[in-house]
Amino acid sequence: MKNKILKEIILKTNAKTLKILNGLYKSIYKKQINEYKNIREYVLGDEIKNINWKASSKTQKLQIKEYESKSQNSFLLVLDNSNSMNAETNKYENKKEIVINIASILGYIIQNNDDKLRILFKQEIANIKNNFYELDNKLTNYKNNQENNTLHGSLKCIENIKTKHTIIIITDIKGVDNLDETLLKRITKKHVVFIININDNYHNNHLLNIDKKKRISTFFTKDLKLRKIEKELRSKLIKQNKKKLIKYKIGSITIETSEEIVIKLIKLLEERKKWIHLS
Repeated sequence: MKNKILKEIILKTNAKTLKILNGLYKSIYKKQINEYKNIREYVLGDEIKNINWKASSKTQKLQIKEYESKSQNSFLLVLDNSNSMNAETNKYENKKEIVINIASILGYIIQNNDDKLRILFKQEIANIKNNFYELDNKLTNYKNNQENNTLHGSLKCIENIKTKHTIIIITDIKGVDNLDETLLKRITKKHVVFIININDNYHNNHLLNIDKKKRISTFFTKDLKLRKIEKELRSKLIKQNKKKLIKYKIGSITIETSEEIVIKLIKLLEERKKWIHLS
C-alpha cells in the first residue's frame, strides 16, 4: 500500500468496477492524444492491431505503426469548501467525506494514467505531482479547513488558467444554484466542465445545524407545513439547476453514498463518451 488514499480506495471500492472506470477513462482520454510517429520493425510484445500490413508486405517483415503522445490531459478538481459541505446526506454520511472519497478515486485514476492533476479550493490552485502522498496531504488540508469559502470565489481563479482543462466541480444543490451564469459561460467556452452534486439530507427527521455541528430537534423537522415548503423549494431549485447545466452543456451526476461513487463516475464518463461520438 502506498498511502492512506490507496488503502481507502481498496477498502471502499469494488476492484472490478474500478477496473471498468479506469478502462473507460483510457478509452476517452488516452486514445485521443496518440499521434502517428513512424513505422518500425515488429518486436515481441507489440500490439497486433498496430501492424502496418501494407508496409509489412513490401518489406516481407512485420512493421508496426508507432505512436507518441502529443500532450497530457489536464484535470482540475474544484472542491466546494462552503459551510453546507459540513452537512449530511440522506444516508447520514458527511458530505465533505464523500468529496474526499470522490477526489481520491479521480486523483488515483488521473495520476495512474500519467495525466496532469490540479486541485482548487479556498481560492488556491495546487499542482499535484504524480505522487499519491501529495494528493493525500492536499485532501487532508481540505478536510481540516474550517473556513467558509464560496464556490464562486474559487471559480473566478479558473479564468486565469490559459490551457484547456477538464474541470470537475464537486459541490451540492446550493453550490450549483450559486454558480454565476456569466462566469459559467466564460469557463465552458474554454474548458470541459462536469458537476458532481452531493445530495442533501432533505427528508430524514434528524437534520444537522452546519454552523454548530449539532442535530436540530425533530420538533422542527416534523412540522408538515415547513417540510412541504422545503420540498417545493427544493423541487424548484433542482429544475432551475438542471436547466442551467443543460444550457451550458455541463454533464452531471448526483451522489449520496461513498459506495456508489465508482458506479456514478462510470455513468458520467459513459455520457461523456456518447457526447464525443455525437460531436
